[in-house]
Amino acid sequence: LKDLEELDLQKARLSEVVETDEAADVAAIPKCFPKLRRLNLGGIQGAAGARLNSSQLRDFACALGGNGESCASLEELVIPNGGGCPYTPEGVEALAEAFRSGRLSNLRVLKMSNRHDLTGETFPELCRSLAVGGRVSLLETLELFVPEDENAEEGVRDLSEAIRRGGLCKLRNLKLNFFTCVGRNSWTLSELGLALGGGKCLCLETLDLRWKEV
Repeated sequence: LKDLEELDLQKARLSEVVETDEAADVAAIPKCFPKLRRLNLGGIQGAAGARLNSSQLRDFACALGGNGESCASLEELVIPNGGGCPYTPEGVEALAEAFRSGRLSNLRVLKMSNRHDLTGETFPELCRSLAVGGRVSLLETLELFVPEDENAEEGVRDLSEAIRRGGLCKLRNLKLNFFTCVGRNSWTLSELGLALGGGKCLCLETLDLRWKEV
């Protein structure tokens, strides 16, 4: 199975094994399947049984950003809901570090579900890691849930700046689901709109923005 290119764990109940040695299986994926191109760790928007808690996400992300051959050819990554307690920042922080490492430079699709460890502190860090010049510049599809926290808007501004500078010029599909009333700070969406209209994101085909009204 070393040559496996696609792995779909949408039906797996990863959160149920967190207290056992089987929890290490998630972190072992990059090493066991180094040629993976598409990896779905659990689906989006609460697929039945699909959960990945903070510590599991941390271990998996550390393996992705580690030395040696570890999913360097990965093109599609789907991160599911956060399941299990406590919710800590370590998982999202490790994922951001994996993006900054440059080992995921072939990534074209990133979908991340609504997670409790995506907070006003970790969401901007994740967005900044995507904005690092050239590290994930091939990204074509980006789907993120923006947490209900005023500080999270900083992350959207970081994405806007990356788009404005041409760092995400390959984007074809962008979906941001806001859990906050962005109407109280319309500058966030204004900056995003100006960035998208600035001529550095000419491949964009689908734009899906959802938010609460004040």
